Amino acid sequence: MTAKVGDIVKIVDPDDHQIDGFPYSTVGLLVRVEEKSPGGWRVYKVLAEGDILTFDEPYWALEIISSCP
Repeated sequence: MTAKVGDIVKIVDPDDHQIDGFPYSTVGLLVRVEEKSPGGWRVYKVLAEGDILTFDEPYWALEIISSCP
C-alpha cells in the first residue's frame, strides 16, 4: 500500500539491527510526499513531535498505521 497525505504513519530506521547509535522511531501525520527523482526514492514530511520533520529514503522507512479515505 502506498502512503498518502493524511495517513498516520510510523517512521523507523530500516537498519535498526546495526549498531549505529540509538534506535529512533516516531509517529505522526503524513503532510507531504516528494520524489527525489522520477521513480526513485521519496522524501516524507511528517507532522510529529510538534514540528514538520523530514525523512528521506533509504535512510528512513515509513509504516502506515492508519490510512485516510
